[in-house]
Amino acid sequence: MRTTTADFNLSYKCGDCHVEHKFYSLYAEFGEGTSGRLYKYGELPPFGVPVPNKVLRLFGKDSKLFQKGRQCENLGYGVAAFAYYRRVVENHKNDIFEEIIKVCRTVHAPEGVITELEQAKKEIAFTKAIEAIKSALPQGLLINGHNPLLALHGALSVGLHDESDEECLAAAQAVRLVLTDLVEKIATLIGK
Repeated sequence: MRTTTADFNLSYKCGDCHVEHKFYSLYAEFGEGTSGRLYKYGELPPFGVPVPNKVLRLFGKDSKLFQKGRQCENLGYGVAAFAYYRRVVENHKNDIFEEIIKVCRTVHAPEGVITELEQAKKEIAFTKAIEAIKSALPQGLLINGHNPLLALHGALSVGLHDESDEECLAAAQAVRLVLTDLVEKIATLIGK
């Protein structure tokens, strides 16, 4: 059986809006008749829902790491996505707490909540910081009625070395969704 191969680029214009474009780099193997294989090297813009700019701003220089986590998540690389997200959260624990403290001051939360958050901010590890918080966060920060910090803690408590790629992917998705919702709520409450 004779096989022909080719590398090529493809430009696609959205059939709905007729404005958005995607570019694909492809490799094809053409066999006899209708048989063949197609491999996608990549696409621009990358597949998936983009990360909101508000989230990227919170993570500053580590926003590229967060985007790499998102790319790994889109490709189904659970362990890698989880590792990137966990690293970003650990690196920006104080930024996350500082934004929550700003919200608490804006909505005039009880001083005890702010004091606990400031104490938790002093902890080195994110998971230990969350365990130190006993008070409830302001209602406006809750996600579906749940404390987003506890949801992040639960997702980040997954043992990276003990879990399957699928389990890490689910945890990575949970981390991204909670962070995105939390940042959106913070921005709404403090007017960013």
